[in-house]
Amino acid sequence: MKTILALLVLLTFPALSFSGEIKQIGTNAFGGNLVDEIGLTSDKTYTYDLGTQSIEKISTVVTYASATIAEVSFTDGQTSTGTITVISTTSLCGKYVTFNGSVFNFFGCAPYNSATDTLITSSASVTATAANLCNAITVTNLVTAAISTCTTTAGVVDIVSKYSDGVAYSLATSSAPLVSIGGSATGAGIAPTYSASANTITKANRFTVALPLLYVKGTNALPGLTTGTTYFAIPVTEPTVFKLATSKVNALAGTAVDFTVQLASAAASTYTLTPLPITGSPAFIWQFANDESNYITYASSGGIANLNVTETSKAYDFGDFNYRFLRMNVTAPTAGAVLLRANLYLKRK
Repeated sequence: MKTILALLVLLTFPALSFSGEIKQIGTNAFGGNLVDEIGLTSDKTYTYDLGTQSIEKISTVVTYASATIAEVSFTDGQTSTGTITVISTTSLCGKYVTFNGSVFNFFGCAPYNSATDTLITSSASVTATAANLCNAITVTNLVTAAISTCTTTAGVVDIVSKYSDGVAYSLATSSAPLVSIGGSATGAGIAPTYSASANTITKANRFTVALPLLYVKGTNALPGLTTGTTYFAIPVTEPTVFKLATSKVNALAGTAVDFTVQLASAAASTYTLTPLPITGSPAFIWQFANDESNYITYASSGGIANLNVTETSKAYDFGDFNYRFLRMNVTAPTAGAVLLRANLYLKRK
């Protein structure tokens, strides 16, 4: 039950030539896969061109069910925070703090153990006060990419890391009595699973194009999305990266929602996207033709009824086949998605 497929997508998509593989399953019998959809959401037509092949008989087996696609959750990320407090400038010679692996040495000592001990960084030499420590960290090229904000309050340096890369930014000191390190979330940076710059969500999924998804927000409102609203999937890199559209038409056209702002949160906020159940009346019909325009509808075609997660299979025997083209027209559900496979069996003369 493998690959024979020529795909014509309705709407604005052009016809595609069949380039699949026909596999021999008997002395003069061949089989392949005409349709293989894990989550069909839009009307489609699948056509098999027999070409110059000498075919005597054709039969198919159609398998369908309601598509089982799991809910996906994603987050806005979490910042890493911490504090640095210079308790005493006495005996700071040789003492240091590290931030994200970059070392800041308290150095100088002229005169020794004086209040004029200095902080030496890769780009600045300043007195060892909280404000100057913050300034030195802010201008040091080694860590500016890691810092979101650096402020001072009553002699304490407050650092909030950037969270967009998900690195756990750690703080440490060589002398806790002289320089204390604090912050309940130090080293807890978490990358967000959405990108405002690319308008993408990166999370393992099986979302097919135009799949309707119910969005529910977390603690923070995500710019561009409205909680309790249905959006439609636009796969980007399957099955990990996707975008969202405001309508099925926009999803098919690739027009995505603009998230506008990348949120910064002290605690990651979780959002959910839940595939909708099937509504409407999905159906399919088989048709034959010799010229790709004057198709004859096969009388035994019918709807896809009683959809549930249990797969149902039906066989269609077209008997002696004297046409060049065989096609399957599929009507998608109004909402939700259908798992649909059509396996094709040919008997050559």
